[in-house]
Amino acid sequence: MESKKIAIIAGSVFMVILLLGINGFSVKGEETGIPAISAPDQAFFSEEPLPTNPVPALVSAKVTITWSEEDIWLVIVDSDEKDRCSSAPSPFFDMCNSRDVQATAGGIENNNIDGFSWNVENGEYYAGLGQKNSNGPGTVDVYYDVKLRISGLVAVVLIGLSGACFGYAFTRE
Repeated sequence: MESKKIAIIAGSVFMVILLLGINGFSVKGEETGIPAISAPDQAFFSEEPLPTNPVPALVSAKVTITWSEEDIWLVIVDSDEKDRCSSAPSPFFDMCNSRDVQATAGGIENNNIDGFSWNVENGEYYAGLGQKNSNGPGTVDVYYDVKLRISGLVAVVLIGLSGACFGYAFTRE
C-alpha cells in the first residue's frame, strides 16, 4: 500500500513539472544608461559574450529585447562577425553598419526598429549597438524578457515517467 501512494505522488509530481515546463516562465530585466557611441550607422559590440543556454537539449530559451530610443538599433552576432567588425580599419570603410552587419538577430535590415526576439542558440554571441545618425541620444535603456520552456525530449520523458508511476500504482492491490 505504501509503494502505491509513493507511485501516485511521484506520477503527480512529474505531471506538475510537465505542465509548468510546457507553460514555461519568464525572467525580465533591464540595463539602463548604456552609453551610445555617436558614430553614425556603426555597430559597436560588447566585450563580453552573451550568456548561453547551458542545457539546450533540456530547455529552450527565447529572448525578446526592446529599447528606449528610436534612433538606436541593436543586433546580435556570432563571434566570427564580431571579429570581422572589430578588425575593420575605420568606420569610413562602410563595414559593420546597419546595411553590412551579418546579424543573427536584430539589426535594421529586418525592420527591427524597436525590438526583436531571438531563440538562444549554442555558441558565442555578442550584442551590438548602433545609432542611425550622429545626433542621437547619449545613452539607451534596454529591456529584456527571457522565456524558458522544457524541450520536447524532456516532455516525453516526463510523460513516460508519470505513466509508469500511475500504471504501477493502479495495477497494485
